[in-house]
Amino acid sequence: AAIQKELLNQKKEQELLIFQENIATKER
Repeated sequence: AAIQKELLNQKKEQELLIFQENIATKER
């Protein structure tokens, strides 16, 4: 279960980074 939680956290972090990049692209 711990490994699954780690993967989930990594996925959330990646989605957050992509989300931030999308906002940065829109603001340009």
